[in-house]
Amino acid sequence: MLQTGFLISLSLSLAAGAQAPTSKPNKLLSAKIVYVAPMPVSLDQWMAEDLRSWGKYRVTANPEGVDLTVSAIEPDNETKYGLKKGVPQPKKQRQGPPVLSIKVVDWVSNRTLWDVELLDRKPKKDEPELPLGPHSSLLVRGLKPEEIAQTVTGMLRQYVEQLERTESSKQ
Repeated sequence: MLQTGFLISLSLSLAAGAQAPTSKPNKLLSAKIVYVAPMPVSLDQWMAEDLRSWGKYRVTANPEGVDLTVSAIEPDNETKYGLKKGVPQPKKQRQGPPVLSIKVVDWVSNRTLWDVELLDRKPKKDEPELPLGPHSSLLVRGLKPEEIAQTVTGMLRQYVEQLERTESSKQ
């Protein structure tokens, strides 16, 4: 009799839990610890400093057990060749900020929560500003690494604050 009562109680509590809303807030809102992986042109150091000054996340040098990881992926650039006196020679590539994709990833699920693609060009006249969202772009030609990092961190901050406003309006 005791076992049956326990099973009924357990099944009722499971059923009650199943009816509760299961929508979890975005991990960008609940995260506490972030790891910033090494990036080209010391972007990681600038971003880590900007994230520290923001104060939303604790930045750590250890990638194990964190809530979020921030990393940059540099796409493979195909070497282009031209002929010089009948001999194929690699064409010179223009120096400039690297074209990167910076991602904020949930360490546990390995799911990308936010990313920004850095594009090596300047904005055109009358070009509308790109909207904030989980997938953004940033035009970086002419910007220094610290300016790029500051802008990327600012975009992430605006997106997270937008998520916070959305979450608070739901409650």
